[in-house]
Amino acid sequence: YRTAMRLFIASSGREMLNKGDNEQSGVLNSALVRLSLYRDPVVTENISRCDFHVRDLVDGDKPVSLYLVLSPGHIDRLRPLIRIIVNLLIFRLTEKMEFRDGKTVKHKHRLLLLLDELPALGNLAILERALPYMAGYGMKAFIIVQDVEQLNAAYGQHNSIMANCHIRNAYAPNNIATAELLSKMVGTTTVVERKTSLSGSRMGSLGHASVSIAETARPLLTPDECSRLPGLQKDDQDRVIGGGDILIFVAGHAPVYGHQIVYFLVPMLLQRSLIPPVGASPAFKDALEKGEAHLPPGMESLPAETKTLEQEEPEYEDLLD
Repeated sequence: YRTAMRLFIASSGREMLNKGDNEQSGVLNSALVRLSLYRDPVVTENISRCDFHVRDLVDGDKPVSLYLVLSPGHIDRLRPLIRIIVNLLIFRLTEKMEFRDGKTVKHKHRLLLLLDELPALGNLAILERALPYMAGYGMKAFIIVQDVEQLNAAYGQHNSIMANCHIRNAYAPNNIATAELLSKMVGTTTVVERKTSLSGSRMGSLGHASVSIAETARPLLTPDECSRLPGLQKDDQDRVIGGGDILIFVAGHAPVYGHQIVYFLVPMLLQRSLIPPVGASPAFKDALEKGEAHLPPGMESLPAETKTLEQEEPEYEDLLD
């Protein structure tokens, strides 16, 4: 591996030496712009080592969760790094499919790829290509966008992201293009119109009447009605006391007009959200003692040990008693 890496570096260096002075200057400036992010000492420290393998997300002995959380002020600066990580995850986990006895060999764990505010990462071409077939590799994407215009701005008007989503949920849109799309997705219904017309002498009685009945098509929800879907219910102190309405589209089924579930108003979901974070693993503690690992910048010591929900659950034998 090291020999191959050295040959690659030597070959790249020779290519640079063979370029003209003007061309070398342009290539060097482009490289400096792309690599400027890694001058940040915080970024350098966090990517200098890794204590897990990509395969651990699907084939680890225990389920593993990987969180990449960015504050809005750092999105533009750290976007290239997040794009590299997402590309690496999708590429590595979909590069090979194993078969046994005529059937695909499934991973130990399924992987949920949750991407909030997807357009903020720019155009991830590998994601759009992998959406149709990533389910066969045990991966499922959960994508969140503000409206259709935001998605089209990043991936183009004729992107296939929405077409490859089996379930689509929508709340009240603020964009007319999104509202019109939702109205078309909901479909139409048949409305029976009854009209009565009277005829006769103006000075006399109207003795003749005719009734006509016609069936016309009407959208189940007009764009205006889609924009006026009820949102979150709040009290006088701006606290959420109830959910809003939601449109649910499942491929092969009729649209569903549902009601949003607010997690902190459901005792079971609220209890799950209050689970404290898991403490450092024994392997990481050992690496700290040996000097093979380091705490992130700004952290002086590991957080205090906390009990997890798994530790608080009663044993199976106790339940039988």
